[in-house]
Amino acid sequence: MPTRTTAGDAFSEGGGMLASLGIFVMVLAPFAIPAIVLGAVLLVPLLVVGLAGGVLAAPVLVVRRLRGGRS
Repeated sequence: MPTRTTAGDAFSEGGGMLASLGIFVMVLAPFAIPAIVLGAVLLVPLLVVGLAGGVLAAPVLVVRRLRGGRS
């Protein structure tokens, strides 16, 4: 026969989960800034490649538009 869960049990369980989450966040917090810096360093080459592609493609797109479409 299943037992009924009371509101007190739910709040007690929720409080335990929140405490566990807080401990988990405090343990991982020192890794947050290095992870953000590494992510930025890894994204810089992608940004450079994207900007270079845009700079190289822009004249081609302008010439195509001035000529009146694809040829």
